[in-house]
Amino acid sequence: MTLYKLKQALKAWYDKIVEFFIQGGCLVTPVNSILFVKVNEGKIAIVLFYVDDLIIISDDELKIIQTKENLSIHF
Repeated sequence: MTLYKLKQALKAWYDKIVEFFIQGGCLVTPVNSILFVKVNEGKIAIVLFYVDDLIIISDDELKIIQTKENLSIHF
């Protein structure tokens, strides 16, 4: 019973993360549903989500900082 609840909690967390990034203009890659990509004004930001960890990379350091701040505010 506990494992079932844990799986449900992870699904709910994933759904919230997906909603957050899609509302922020990211696309979920069709190949991998835990990889989010956003291209804006020639800059790219990539977020990889795994269980309760996020890896944020970008060619724009300000975008990384903004993403982290938005995550902090939202969650």
